[in-house]
Parts: sequence; structure tokens; C-alpha cells
Amino acid sequence: MAIEFSCGSCSARFRIPDTMAGKKIRCPKCQAVQQVPADEPEIEYQLKRDESGDDFWLQTPGIATAPQQSLFESHAPAPTGSITASAGRFDTAQEEVRRRVAVPAKALYSLGIAGIVLHGLWFVVLLLLFLISDPTHLIIFIVPHFGVFAIFAGMSYFVCHGAKHFENLDRGQFVIPMLVISMTPLATNILFPVAIPFALWGFALISDPKVRRQFNGY
Repeated sequence: MAIEFSCGSCSARFRIPDTMAGKKIRCPKCQAVQQVPADEPEIEYQLKRDESGDDFWLQTPGIATAPQQSLFESHAPAPTGSITASAGRFDTAQEEVRRRVAVPAKALYSLGIAGIVLHGLWFVVLLLLFLISDPTHLIIFIVPHFGVFAIFAGMSYFVCHGAKHFENLDRGQFVIPMLVISMTPLATNILFPVAIPFALWGFALISDPKVRRQFNGY
């Protein structure tokens, strides 16, 4: 293979055999003695890729490159253990409060139903007595007495309604008025002495911050 060579004195270019590499020759034009440069073999560079498919030549020497993560995999899911544990503790506390209020709430609900029945019996008995004594003034009797019965029965219904909210830990603003009314004959009729201890029990429970915290809308 021939070597292309330029004279350092006259810049004349000429070709010489590669067997003259490294030897001194005389320029045929200016007669200056020149040394033929050594024949350097051509090196072919080939792009290589590693097993992962990344370009070998784009990597910085001496720095290890870590595999890139996808944008959708760059963040690990947030741990849910603490959230689940908190929810479990909340459910346990609420169930405990439900068990504590169950007895007084159910007792007051039953007394409210009994109050409605007793008020109804009281109205029927008075009506029969009036029919026996003075049936001509029946209208005069029915209007005022029915109004009183409706008020008393409404009080009893309010106790039933509030006791259900008490049991379900719902609408706490109705609980205290229900407890107060349940201790009067207006709601529980002649059974109000029986309702008083259960109402006081309810007051003791509702005054506990741990119980009150579990009510919705308190």
C-alpha cells in the first residue's frame, strides 16, 4: 500500500511504497532530504452496545449509569399501614361507644313507646267516662282533651326518636333534650320514675368527651 507524502521544503506531494516507511529519501524536486513517516494502520471504530441496548460510546468513563425508571414507576406507592391502623382504631372506639349507650338508649325508646300507649289509654278512658256521664257535650270534651293527648303523644314520640339517634350515635343535638323530656310525665306518663335513672345514665355518658366525639352532628 502506497504512502502519500509531502515534502517539508517545497510542499511537493508524491507517493512512495509503504516499504520506505521510516526511511530517509531525497525529494526529487528540491533534493531536500526528508524522512518518510511511519505507516500507521487504520483503526476502524465500531459502535458497540451493551446487553441492555444502551449506547456504549455515550456513557461517561468511570461513572456507572443506573437504569432509568419510567415516569409511572418513579414513585413507590404511599404506605397505607398507618391509615388502616387509624381507621381500625376509630371503628373500635365507635363500636365501644355503641355498646355503652345501647342499654339506656333502648330503655328510653321502650319507655317512649309505653308513654304513647298510656296516653292513648288515658284519652280513651276519659272519653268513655264522658260518654257515660254527659254525651250531649261530646264535642266540647273531645277538642281540648284530644289536643292535650296530641301534645303528650308528641313528647313521647320525641323521646323515641331521640333514643334512636342516641343508639345510632347520630344527631347528638337531640340527645340532651330527649333525656330531659324523658324524665317528665309529659313523655313517659306514670313511668317517668323508671325513666329517670336511664336518663341520668345517658347524661353521664354524653358528658364523656370520648363518647361525645363519636356522635355525628354534635
